[in-house]
Amino acid sequence: CSSDLATSIHCGQFMWAPTRRGKPPSLHTVHLRRTVLRAVYKTLHDIDGTVVDPTQHLTLPGKPTMGTRPLTDKEIVQLRTTALTSTRRGWRAVAAVALAEATATTGELHQIRWEHLDIEQGTVSLPGADPIHQRTTTLTDWGRGVLNQHAPGVGFVIERSTEFADSHVAQASMANLLARLLNEAGIRDSSVKPSSIRLWAGRQQLDAHGIEAAARALGLDSLDRT
Repeated sequence: CSSDLATSIHCGQFMWAPTRRGKPPSLHTVHLRRTVLRAVYKTLHDIDGTVVDPTQHLTLPGKPTMGTRPLTDKEIVQLRTTALTSTRRGWRAVAAVALAEATATTGELHQIRWEHLDIEQGTVSLPGADPIHQRTTTLTDWGRGVLNQHAPGVGFVIERSTEFADSHVAQASMANLLARLLNEAGIRDSSVKPSSIRLWAGRQQLDAHGIEAAARALGLDSLDRT
């Protein structure tokens, strides 16, 4: 490992090493690993000026752009206002946004029953929908408030009709509902999808408590994916 060539090789092996699950690392992870190495060698160079960073000759493909982004705080307020004033969609719109803010996916929204909610504690038990894990998450203050105002205590939070008995049809219905609300709210960025609502919640967890808390809230077992 004393030669620059050997060190570069070992650095490359570290950067492209499989994850702990034995899968190839994402390009984002490879870039992060190189950043860690560069930080180490910068520190060593500050201590001993003869130390050379072996990663300087290692090139990587550019980072992919994010396909879907989280909503901003301002956009969340716009979406809430639209849901509350959507007379055509009524309660379904308000409930869908309140639960999506608690990280529910479109595959989970139609499965949530009132007994999954603990309004007093401000939590909701989400059922999971492959590949998202079952979990208990926290409602936003807004979501807790609107759900508390309408809570009947029995049945599904978002009423399911017989036409949505098929889970794929029900999920598509929820995705279409949120997509229309986003459009009506004037949030028409091509990088905004229904999942941008739950990603907003994940961003809140990331900023406040770190990546592992965000992964738990989003129901993900991979920090790479988070």
